Amino acid sequence: GVQTCALPIYYFATSVLSESLNLQFDTEGRVSFTEKLLDHAKIKNNILFVGLGKTFQIWEPKIFEKFKVVARKKAYQNRSNLKWENKQKGEII
Repeated sequence: GVQTCALPIYYFATSVLSESLNLQFDTEGRVSFTEKLLDHAKIKNNILFVGLGKTFQIWEPKIFEKFKVVARKKAYQNRSNLKWENKQKGEII
């Protein structure tokens, strides 16, 4: 039978990471997004790169603006719980 793990982190990881894609660079250093990915992100013509420290996200610009309003409210509401991680010795952020 199928073996399962009852830890919630595994359910979360499976639900998120099972949808991840490896995108390949072409000879010019560009990547092409699949139609499924573009549809999921509701991207039609324009994209917005949003920096998140060591990583970034790609958004449809108008959808991101709406999300940013919510994110700022949530961050403000939870500001007492937010802590910046200390950078490791020699690490550049």
